Amino acid sequence: MVYPIEAILLLGVAVANAEPAADLLIGTWSLNLERSEIRGGLRVTIERRGEAIRYVSGGVEFTALFGGRDFPIRGVSSQAQVSLKRANSHTIERTYKRESVPVSSAVLRVSQDGRFLTVENRRLDSAIEARQWTNKYQRITAEDPSDPFAGTWERNPVRSLGNSLATIAYEVFETDGLHFVGNNVEYRAKPDGKDYPVVGSIVADSVSFKRPAPGTIEEAWKDGGRLALLVRRVVSADGKTLTAYSTGTTAEGDRFENTYTYERR
Repeated sequence: MVYPIEAILLLGVAVANAEPAADLLIGTWSLNLERSEIRGGLRVTIERRGEAIRYVSGGVEFTALFGGRDFPIRGVSSQAQVSLKRANSHTIERTYKRESVPVSSAVLRVSQDGRFLTVENRRLDSAIEARQWTNKYQRITAEDPSDPFAGTWERNPVRSLGNSLATIAYEVFETDGLHFVGNNVEYRAKPDGKDYPVVGSIVADSVSFKRPAPGTIEEAWKDGGRLALLVRRVVSADGKTLTAYSTGTTAEGDRFENTYTYERR
């Protein structure tokens, strides 16, 4: 039986393995690209919801109790479900299902010091050639106040032209690298002009960026090596507003220009 998300938090009875998730599992985690295979989100967020946990990554979202029951997954097929079990205080066992048939499993394990999350994935569908892979994440502890882009930004619809992401966020790594998250779209890159993979975008599969001036970045989004989009983002002197100037060419060869304004959350 699949339990609706709305009913999860109303379940007050004790079930096997239903004790609250360990604090070390709760948090936001950033993918280590050098030590991982990208088969999902670059960022994982795990939150407590009563006796349940809420999991968000790469457009996949679910809220579920421990104990092996099936709960619905948002962001994928309407027939997708997830079940969770606790192995110990640092480890969760997760199973994804399609129409109640298991299709993949994963072990999510937090290091003893709580700084690192390892996700060991396994496909249960024999038709998939790459059946096992491991992703490694590092806990995001705080925003870097020294970088004007660090933080979460909400789109101001009155001051924006064209379609754009409603909310975007930037996290800093290794001093000047940026981890960008907007809806299902993510990238993690350094300002060295090199192309880095983009996850979740339908218009680009890689991005490079540079910092031509303080409070300014310029992103080049590419699709199959073809330049699809240039975005210049500027943070105001008071750090409260981010303006994005976007130009590009569609696959049909049509040029476009848009301006978006975001306010710091």
